[in-house]
Amino acid sequence: MAFLGMVFNYMLRVNINLTVVAMVKVDANSSQANSSAQEVCGFTDDSDHENDEEGEFEWDEFTQSVITASFFWGYIWTQVPGGRIAEVFGARRVFGGALTAAGLITLAMPLSARHNAVPLIVTRVLLGIAEVRGTQGTDILSLHSP
Repeated sequence: MAFLGMVFNYMLRVNINLTVVAMVKVDANSSQANSSAQEVCGFTDDSDHENDEEGEFEWDEFTQSVITASFFWGYIWTQVPGGRIAEVFGARRVFGGALTAAGLITLAMPLSARHNAVPLIVTRVLLGIAEVRGTQGTDILSLHSP
């Protein structure tokens, strides 16, 4: 059960890092960066991209990096309080509560992304706050606590 909890925890943490590539319109990223990457890597893309779906968001590279990094803004501030909460209430309860909160916050991410980039950043910060209680010391404690 703890293994599945940790897998779920890390899936919630990295999901936007993987999906942001498909969420962003190709025009939002500079085409020069793509062509220079092709020149540097020495590959040619001969595949037909007619049927490729394009993302719906027009976020530049800076906005994408802020969205990706915003998780850690919430994550860093609750390291010590998360350990204390696990000490007081028990690591298993805190781990389960953190996963539940992180799952519910993740469900709100598509709605916040469609509204604007700022609500998505706030949602990611809240996700970082929620997940710190379910990771670090509490996962090890939850595996070894009665």
